[in-house]
Amino acid sequence: MATSRGPSEGSSTTLYALVIFVVLFLTAAVFAVVMYIKNEQCLSNQEAAEDALAAIASSAELRTIKPLVEKKGDRVSKTAVSRIKADMRYMAEKIAGPSLGDIPLTGMAVAVEEKTNEQWWKKAQNALYEPKEGDPSVGLAGIVDALVSERDRLVKLLEDTQKETENANKLSEQRIKTLEDNVKELEKNLKVARESALANEKMYKQLEEEQRTKLQDIIKRRENDISKLQTEKENLTKTYQQLQDRTAQVEAKMLELQNILRDVRSTPTEVAALAADGKIVEVVPESKLAYIDLGRKNHIYRGLTFAVYDSFQTIPKNGKGKGSLEVIEIMDTISKCRITKFDSTNPILKDDIIANLIWARDKAYLFCVGGDFDFDGDNQIDQDGFARVESLIKSWGGKVTYQLSVDVDFLVLGKKPVAPAKPAEDFLNSNTKEAVVYRKSKDKADNYAQMIELNKALGIPTFNLSRFLRFIGYYEENPL
Repeated sequence: MATSRGPSEGSSTTLYALVIFVVLFLTAAVFAVVMYIKNEQCLSNQEAAEDALAAIASSAELRTIKPLVEKKGDRVSKTAVSRIKADMRYMAEKIAGPSLGDIPLTGMAVAVEEKTNEQWWKKAQNALYEPKEGDPSVGLAGIVDALVSERDRLVKLLEDTQKETENANKLSEQRIKTLEDNVKELEKNLKVARESALANEKMYKQLEEEQRTKLQDIIKRRENDISKLQTEKENLTKTYQQLQDRTAQVEAKMLELQNILRDVRSTPTEVAALAADGKIVEVVPESKLAYIDLGRKNHIYRGLTFAVYDSFQTIPKNGKGKGSLEVIEIMDTISKCRITKFDSTNPILKDDIIANLIWARDKAYLFCVGGDFDFDGDNQIDQDGFARVESLIKSWGGKVTYQLSVDVDFLVLGKKPVAPAKPAEDFLNSNTKEAVVYRKSKDKADNYAQMIELNKALGIPTFNLSRFLRFIGYYEENPL
């Protein structure tokens, strides 16, 4: 579409330029006609004025009459004739008396002659035609001079007007020539623009046809793709339904097997947890030392801890003993231990039994660990709590898994993980720090809930952190 608009805009510009040229041409023609008419009118007026002026007075008389015209500012208040008329009446009154003031000028000379003698009349004529020296503006000569001067001014004005008209005509001719040249240039540009528009129109039609063909091909391919995807969707739907049916069958079979396993299995690992691993053969209270009947041949470890229980009672289910030991030296059949915790009211004695939930003489127990842990009891989750539990189990011969199954011997559960606030849906599957932390925490919480739900069917002995630490005889400086 952008290709087709260019020529249209060029055609519009050319049309506007042509209209402007025509208007300017007509304006110039009208101006020339008007100036010609005015020039002819001025010439006619000049000729009429010259004829009228010649009937009134000669050039010398006009130069004499001109000073009689009275000016106030830029306005002429009195004409030379009115000035002469007033002067003649004034002189007639002075010569022959007030009775001659109302006599018309044409009969004034006869009336004056009748009232005055020839001598006074000649004096009056001399006064009219020969003004006093030093005052040329008084009398008929001054009026004539004024008329002549005015006539000369009008002639000069006419000449200036003619020159201005000639200059205007020349300027108009130049403008007309310039406009004609512009019109020729515009016609040339218009021709080029038309040719370009035809070429662009042809190219546009060709491109439009090519794009239409490509679009039809794309639509056809997309329709084929949609048909294939629809077929794949139907196949996937069938497969998904088959998988759902298969999953339902597997879940039903699994539930059946879990029920059978729960009926067959009588928690032997709980019995193992409550069984003694050895006993104390000697106690040195003043040195806080004790010797146990486990040695190098029993695959014992330095640093291994044991909970101590009275010899006359079984190990309680909560795992709480009366003290704890830590192996510090290993010999062939016995080992020396440091007493890490004891009760003065119920001291550690010879023949007291010892136990550690993780360690066994001839077997490596499998532990499943889940949740968050608080070792120091400040109600704040320890970031390394999970790793510490895992390290205790592995360092004392146990194995760790994170998926609960029938092969697990013991389940160690901490506190339920708490997921952070859920981010916006748009950022939920992104790689932002908040989204990654949320997904990990959610997976951890879901795994924790699945362990609890699955263990209802499996019945695996479960230990919280406190019970677990008691069963292994583990105590820190501030024990739980």
